Amino acid sequence: MPERLIENIVILLDCSRSMYRKDYTPNRFEAAKKTISAFVQTRLKNEVATQFALVTFGSKATKVLDFINLPETILNSLNESDLGGKSSLGEGLGVAVQLLIGELRKVGTNIPRILLISDGQYTQTSIDPVKIAKLCSGLNIFIDVIRLGAEEHFNILKRIAQMTNGQFFYSNDTNNLIATAIKLAENPASTKTAFDKEDARFAPLLAQVAGNLLKVTELTSDQKTIIDSMLGKNASKCIVCFSTDDPVTKASFYVSGRYCPNCNQPMHITCAAMWAEQDTKRTSSDIFRCPHCFYLLRIPAELQKTRQLRKIIKSTEPEATCSDTSEKILCARKGMAKDFGDTALFSACPVCLMIFEENEKVVTCGNEECNALYHENCFSKLEEYRCKKCGLKMQPPQ
Repeated sequence: MPERLIENIVILLDCSRSMYRKDYTPNRFEAAKKTISAFVQTRLKNEVATQFALVTFGSKATKVLDFINLPETILNSLNESDLGGKSSLGEGLGVAVQLLIGELRKVGTNIPRILLISDGQYTQTSIDPVKIAKLCSGLNIFIDVIRLGAEEHFNILKRIAQMTNGQFFYSNDTNNLIATAIKLAENPASTKTAFDKEDARFAPLLAQVAGNLLKVTELTSDQKTIIDSMLGKNASKCIVCFSTDDPVTKASFYVSGRYCPNCNQPMHITCAAMWAEQDTKRTSSDIFRCPHCFYLLRIPAELQKTRQLRKIIKSTEPEATCSDTSEKILCARKGMAKDFGDTALFSACPVCLMIFEENEKVVTCGNEECNALYHENCFSKLEEYRCKKCGLKMQPPQ
């Protein structure tokens, strides 16, 4: 018997007007509901941890139910679906994929899967279902299809299943549909392919689905209320460094602080970057898991660019040699403030405590763990050229 893998399944149900037809008993839509009922109950009997969500599509796509494993709630939600309109298959697939991406960002190894039940009569809209299927293929999302209705020469539903390594079934009466659903629930396509989301082979998926940290100005009123009630005076205290001000840039939390979109915990963008670099399991330092809830997150684009710029500057500079060997002396580097991106933008000179203008000449501490920035004339005032932040002695740049 194949290993059981816990799944997150989006049931995607066609509710367009063609589902009124009575070539199934009593009609296509009611037959589809019976099929879903058999599928859900059989699957939960085999694996109780399976999570189901429900999306319907007719004139528009609607998320009816988020992920849950209570069969009564799932089946009752089917009765709330309205029939009518054209079949917006592309939009329905799009909503289903969005739900699964939200789950893929969470820690764990649940298999993402869509069960599409439709008669294949769809209307071409702005979202092409074939393009969504290609996206699913890249994200390792299975799309299994149970098709009902009259057979056709061109079968887009079969193509979607094949593109995503899912299974395709066609049945021409209600009893066969139910038997098919039971068979599929007992032998899901995902048992054929297991994967570890933390595996290097899964890295492209992680990079595509990682969520974005939220700026203070991007929080909704509801999120602000939750953060204030949950954290109170600690609402701007980073969960990595346990400080309000950024330990690298010295900027206030309002400038360099961000919030996890899943648990609303605060962190500095520089602390997030350091956390990502320390995660030895990760193949990319541009993504990381929230230290509090393990939600998959992406390092902000502006910080990625700054890190890339620093690497370029470092690789193009001639190797410096320091003549004094009695004490470890670091070789300071100089440049324009704009070359140091967020480090200059979000910090102030440790000597005069003034901010930097983008075209000002600056000198940076040679300690890569410090990277304090000074105005060029302020650097010359340092006693023995000792960094005011890390205390190490530096040799002035040539």
